Amino acid sequence: MGKYLIVDMVWEINFPQGFNDEKFNCFKIDEQNEAKETINFEFIDKIDKLNIENYEENGLKMYYQDGIKLFDIKEKDNVIVRGKYLNNTSTFQIINTFDDSNKLIEILSFMRLAELSANNGVITLLASAVTMGEKAVIVVDENSKTFVNMWLNEIEDTSLISEDKLFVKIDKNIVKVYNNPWSKQTNINKSISIPLNAVLFVSKGKENDFIEQTDTQTLLSLAMNLGIMTDNLSNEALMQFCLDLLDRVNILKYRGKFNNVRKIFNKIYFS
Repeated sequence: MGKYLIVDMVWEINFPQGFNDEKFNCFKIDEQNEAKETINFEFIDKIDKLNIENYEENGLKMYYQDGIKLFDIKEKDNVIVRGKYLNNTSTFQIINTFDDSNKLIEILSFMRLAELSANNGVITLLASAVTMGEKAVIVVDENSKTFVNMWLNEIEDTSLISEDKLFVKIDKNIVKVYNNPWSKQTNINKSISIPLNAVLFVSKGKENDFIEQTDTQTLLSLAMNLGIMTDNLSNEALMQFCLDLLDRVNILKYRGKFNNVRKIFNKIYFS
């Protein structure tokens, strides 16, 4: 329970008793700061009159009742969650807790904050990012973060910003990358924003070199492979974000052995 600075905005998140908020602690700020939005979680026994419609979104079963989104996340038991949104307050009522209720609450809080942040020009990526000096590199690794781990092991004075979830915002023509408490792993213990230097697509292959791409090919790579969460984006906003990236940062594609980390680093650094 408390107020947190995430993506340069203050959020009040009231977790239920027993929730492990250890990953959120380094984002906590003074309670006197005014919150942009409040997100509450409650455990309840039942929801009456569940007349629902069924949809699929992002691999999760989604239900709607009278225009209110319900979540059904299957683990050991079915869990139904009702989201109530009123006057800058989001309240999630959770029925039938299960063994890993922490995971459920993390998913719900992440999805809601991503949705609200989109209204302020923040783009959510399912991607990794590492530091390179005072700037950041987004890495799209087709081999389950293998390259990211090699980068962290071989490049001096570098840190993992986020392993799998990332917030990005263009602020005064500067593309900024933000860490967050929902990343599975990070070695940065405070809320940060770092200017983005490059987006790097890496995959294994025989070339052992950088692949030249036209602007159209690069745009397609960004739109289709960057892991952009499109739930809250129109097609026009998605394409504009990709165009802005193409205009403001280096977009590189490498295919080959991953033991060439230093070569890849130098290419980005001196571009």
